[in-house]
Amino acid sequence: MLAICIFAMAFIFFYEARGVRLVQFGGDSDVVGGVALETHFWHQVFVGGFVLALGVVLLAVLRRPGQTDARWTAAECWAYALAMGILIGTALVSWFRVHQAIG
Repeated sequence: MLAICIFAMAFIFFYEARGVRLVQFGGDSDVVGGVALETHFWHQVFVGGFVLALGVVLLAVLRRPGQTDARWTAAECWAYALAMGILIGTALVSWFRVHQAIG
């Protein structure tokens, strides 16, 4: 469950790095403009990376009782690899959109 929450939070940061809000609330607006958009991208990617780093530490430290060894099942490894691929792909698509908007 913790891994799903970490994935969701990082995905939101990486998706919104392109300057488009995933969910619109009231006065939230999209980020437009060259330098502002690039600054927003790097801020969102940094925060998403921090969430991932902290999440990896938490996943390694907060194991279930009796799972003190660092061995993960093959299904866990596949799920983590798929999640990382999705996050990296989302960050790359965001960068391509920002780069295209900047010109």
